[in-house]
Amino acid sequence: MLQTPLEGNNTGRAPECDKAHACLSGEQGCRCHVVQLVDDAILAVSPPPEMKCTHKMRYRDAFLCTCPVRKETYKRYKI
Repeated sequence: MLQTPLEGNNTGRAPECDKAHACLSGEQGCRCHVVQLVDDAILAVSPPPEMKCTHKMRYRDAFLCTCPVRKETYKRYKI
């Protein structure tokens, strides 16, 4: 199981996730492919068209991931 700190969260609880943090279990089907990490802060991703996620945000022709757990997972493990 992958481990990441709970960024931006001073309550000690994980951020809301409609997938129950399945990405931390190693299940790769729940993760969007990362296209680029911009300024060490913004994840540009390529999600499957049918993927529903509370952290997927459309910006023009791109998608961004706002999940702090996903961002930290990518930064640490490059996955």
